[in-house]
Amino acid sequence: MLTVALFTHSARPSGAELFILRIASAMHTVRPLVVLGEHGPMEEHLSARGVETLVLPLPPELTEPANLRTRARAPRRAWHYARELGEALRHAGVDVLYTHSAKAHLLGGLAGRLTRIPVVSHAHDLLGPPARGRLGSAISRGIFAVLPQRRIANSDLTRRSAGWASRLPWEIVPCPVELPLRRAAPRRRGQEDGLSLLVLGRLTEWKGQDLAIRALASVLRSGRNATLDLVGDAQFAGDVDYRSSLEELARSLGVSERVRFRGHSDDPGAALRQADIVLHTSLRPEPFGQVVLEAMAEGRATIVADSAGVVERLTPGGDCLIYSMGDADALASAIATLIDSPSERKRLGRAARWTAEEFTSQQVVPLIERALHGSWQQVPTGGRSAGTATLTTTDTLLKFK
Repeated sequence: MLTVALFTHSARPSGAELFILRIASAMHTVRPLVVLGEHGPMEEHLSARGVETLVLPLPPELTEPANLRTRARAPRRAWHYARELGEALRHAGVDVLYTHSAKAHLLGGLAGRLTRIPVVSHAHDLLGPPARGRLGSAISRGIFAVLPQRRIANSDLTRRSAGWASRLPWEIVPCPVELPLRRAAPRRRGQEDGLSLLVLGRLTEWKGQDLAIRALASVLRSGRNATLDLVGDAQFAGDVDYRSSLEELARSLGVSERVRFRGHSDDPGAALRQADIVLHTSLRPEPFGQVVLEAMAEGRATIVADSAGVVERLTPGGDCLIYSMGDADALASAIATLIDSPSERKRLGRAARWTAEEFTSQQVVPLIERALHGSWQQVPTGGRSAGTATLTTTDTLLKFK
């Protein structure tokens, strides 16, 4: 059986890491080995699902905030780490390396070239603006053009963000969703609370929780009744300032009693089940938008910014409502529509669940396994032995962090 190493630099359960958790535990035609660049919560999550894990910690020069010292040492440490990673993969009998984060695409791509292990790189984030600046975009696109044997994107939006590299062969594979055994009705609150709106995700500016607060204020001014739950927490220093700005915005709009900061949840499904309407409020094009599918799997009526990659696979007006990204008035109007029509909320929830059933691991994982087997079959037999490859682009690529 083909042994595949799924590599990410982070052990925190965010988008790409949760993707790995779901697909690794559902693989049948390959043997998965998850390689993490640090110790963290993902080790326990993977172990609970019986997934073999290897931790190869990144050196501080590749994890600490950039300064003159780390910037000077980063290229050499990246090269050494790639060699160590390649040796570890060979020792583990890995046939294909499957990378899932920006650092993993670079370090894993180099390791694959050094050891002649074929590399499949899966883009979970945009490879160009606004997610990255001009230099970061050029480097990200160069990495995807040069290092992997095969490329996967979670949406066509993500593929197009590769710019000139988007003209190379790509495969589009959506994110999987875990379906609850059955849809649950939202927990009913007191009549004075009105309908429950929910934004689920890390508190950070581009996720647009401020847009939801502005839309709530507009809904309340129209005489309708609703509350807003923000489930998620600040993870970085800048995010803490953003949370403070959200609290101040709610006070200035007179809706602070209607906005509830719930903090991080280890059970996002429970938060979704308690909501009447789930809002997707990102303020920049989102590569996919897993939380949208998670809400739909729970049978929740969902309102989605029209720039999310997942919209490519949805039926606006059929299984969700969409609005123009960043438009608080348009979002408020969509919310008002669903508040005024309980039958429409129920219809959207039923249709959403049906759509989510098309994105289970049973549908998605075979697409991935086919790509992994294909990358192995593409490599000539003589090229599968360990060796050293010459990388003419190494000096440029090693600058990527």
